[in-house]
Parts: sequence; C-alpha cells; structure tokens
Amino acid sequence: MQREDSNLSFRLSPSRTSLDSGVSNQSNHNECESASIYPLKSLENECVSKIIQVLELDDSIDSEIIAKQLMIKGRQALRDFEQDVSRNIFKKQMSNEQSELLEIVKAYVKQQWKEMITEEWFLKFLRQQTLESTVVYDEILTRTAEYGSKFIKDNLLLSLTLQFLFEFDNETMDNDDLFNQIWNTLITEGRQGIQHYKEYISAKVLNEQLENDQSPLYLALRDYFERPLKNLFKQKEVSISNPETLRTALDCVARSGWSNGLHDEKVTDSIAPKKFKILIGKLTEYLKSQGLSIPDESSSNEKLRHKSEEIRMLIESSFPTQRGTTTSDSAP
Repeated sequence: MQREDSNLSFRLSPSRTSLDSGVSNQSNHNECESASIYPLKSLENECVSKIIQVLELDDSIDSEIIAKQLMIKGRQALRDFEQDVSRNIFKKQMSNEQSELLEIVKAYVKQQWKEMITEEWFLKFLRQQTLESTVVYDEILTRTAEYGSKFIKDNLLLSLTLQFLFEFDNETMDNDDLFNQIWNTLITEGRQGIQHYKEYISAKVLNEQLENDQSPLYLALRDYFERPLKNLFKQKEVSISNPETLRTALDCVARSGWSNGLHDEKVTDSIAPKKFKILIGKLTEYLKSQGLSIPDESSSNEKLRHKSEEIRMLIESSFPTQRGTTTSDSAP
C-alpha cells in the first residue's frame, strides 16, 4: 500500500473510496459514482486506510480487520491489538492528547450518524444539541469514538437520546451502572419510568418528556419497541395485521412499557382474548431471550379483574337511578 505523508487530514470525503494516489481519473469518476450510492462504504474504506496508515500496519487482511474493529469498538479496542503495533505508536495513539486514531474514529462516527440515521425528528434533535449543548455533544461523540458500541446497546436512537437528556459524564457512563438501570427501567415501564430518575434530570426536561408525545424520549422509545412489537404481531398464532391496532399498541407500550402497555384497555379491546393470551405468552418468550425482566402476569390479570369488577358495580349502581328517573318522568 502506498502511504501518504504523516500530515493527515481528518475531513472524510464521501466521494472517495481510497487514499491511494495512483488512481486514474476514470477510476476516480467511477468511485465517485459508486460512493453516491454507497456513501457509508466509501466512508468506511477511507477510515480503514487512514487507520492502517496511522498505526503503520501492513497491507494484509488482518490489518484491515484491526482497523474495522477499532471503528466498531472504538479507540480503547487498540488494547486488544497492542502486540500488532510498535510501543511508541501505541502510547501516542492511546494518550488523551493529539491522538490521530481518536480523531479518525470521531470523524467516522459523526458522519455515520448523518448517513445512517434517517428519522427526521432525531436529526432535528441532533442539530439542536450541536447548537445548544456543544460541550455535551462533543462529549458523547468522543465517548462513542472511544468505546464504540459499548453504550449503544441495541438501539442507537434511544441510547443517544438518553445520553443527551441526562448529560452523563464519562465517569458515570464508565464506572456506574446508572445508565443500564435507566435503560432497563424504560424498557419495562416505558417513558413513565423516567420519573424514578428525576434527580438526575431537570424538571423542565422531565415534564417535556412525560407530557409531549413528540418528545425525543417518547419517539426514541417508539423506535425501540416498533420492530419487536411488529414481529410479535406477525407470529403465526397471533397474526394481528390491523395497522391501527399496531399503532395503538406501540403508543401504549412506549408510554407504559411492555406489560402495562399491552394490557392497556385500548389494546385489549382491540384483540380477541384468545389471541391476546398467546401474544402475552410470545412476549414472555421474547423477554426471556433478551434477558429482560418478565412481567408478573398474575398482577396484570388482577388489574383486569379489578377493573371489570369496578365496571360491573358501576353498571349495577346506575341502573336503579335510571329506572327511577324513567318512572318519575313517565308519571302524570
């Protein structure tokens, strides 16, 4: 591989797929055309080349794998490959100052967010953070470049939304289990679960997330729940295809979590009882497979029985009044 000089530019051009200088104009034209179709692949190739150059690796497939692992897992993953680079390079690139490796990965992550995320609400939220919370934005960007997917979990939008809303510092994210606790609580209880952590968030932000159905937290939770909920509805024994029922269930789950959300009256009234029982069984299987807490079905059933009893008593108490009113009205 032909090396460029050491004065690297960290601006990632999506129109380039290689840092090699000996490429024909026609080839460059084709690469630009291809990059317009596959911008992320182009970006990835450029970052791989730069990382290989900075670490002074050879042209082997193993070197390419190392570079890609660093892009996924962050700069800290270089510790796994300490034996593959010189001691001086390792010390320089792992230092907090002037690490070219960290800057390359940061540039990659920043561009990746722009290319991968298509949800307009989140792009608007992200732009707002870059303008109003510049320091927090840079901390989260740097943290992602440092640790890669460690704090992303299985949903990028929800992870980033929580980090922006709570403004966690690196020490909290790295040494405390608070982030995991908040994550699991929100999955279990929906956005209502954020109230358990009101001491970590401003009252203004908290109220906005709880009351506004266009808030970043609510929309991020809908994004998190949407795919698994659709998959549950598509199960052969369940087979619920009504789009309105799905939207209703998704809204309820985002507000109240898996169990309470699906047991919301708006949902139970829209699904046949036999199918609903199977749906809850499938949900339990899914939660077990994901290592998430299993809802207390007996508690949910008790709530339903209690609600039914309230309705029955209300009906019984209202009938005598109605009959009495009717008799009185019909009297001469």
